[in-house]
Amino acid sequence: MRTEIDKLADRAAAAAQALEKAKIAADIKFNRDTGLLSSEDVQIAQQLKGLYPDVATALGSVEAQGIRVNNAMRELSSSIGSDLTSGLTDLVSGSKSAGQAFQDMSNTIIKAIEQMIIKITIVEPLMRALQSAIGGSGLFNFGGALPGTAGSPFYGPPAPSAHGNVFSGGNVSCRSRAAGSSGPRRSRRWRCSPRRSCR
Repeated sequence: MRTEIDKLADRAAAAAQALEKAKIAADIKFNRDTGLLSSEDVQIAQQLKGLYPDVATALGSVEAQGIRVNNAMRELSSSIGSDLTSGLTDLVSGSKSAGQAFQDMSNTIIKAIEQMIIKITIVEPLMRALQSAIGGSGLFNFGGALPGTAGSPFYGPPAPSAHGNVFSGGNVSCRSRAAGSSGPRRSRRWRCSPRRSCR
């Protein structure tokens, strides 16, 4: 009976560890897939993560478009309200004439609308395309492993240089061969800085 309980406990611990690893791997992938996106798109992808696990699918969905429109209208409303308050304050305080105050308010409102249009139609699509291009090329794809760990393309023994020198733990192993000799290379090892050359 005790043995069975221990086996069940081990299985539960292994399952919990596997689940935690899967969560961490999913978080790493999500962060990699949203690394170049705007904060708004990252928030949208996070909000739609349960419905669309794939970031590109989530950002191209109808729901994402609706969220963007709502966010843009909210930002525009806030910007216009702030500009109107500032302009009317200048008018009441007498720091600006009525014509100048209303002209400035008109200009700032038009600028806010232009900024919203540029953001929605140019900047955010450009950042999504850049994220898709870099993510699709595998530039930051380490095969599910972190650099320097097993499974990563950056993992393995150090490669020798063109002069036959190998760096390992601050040691430089120089392989040399006597002039005119066809025998095996002789190795000597010493402590030195990476800039030191072997001769």
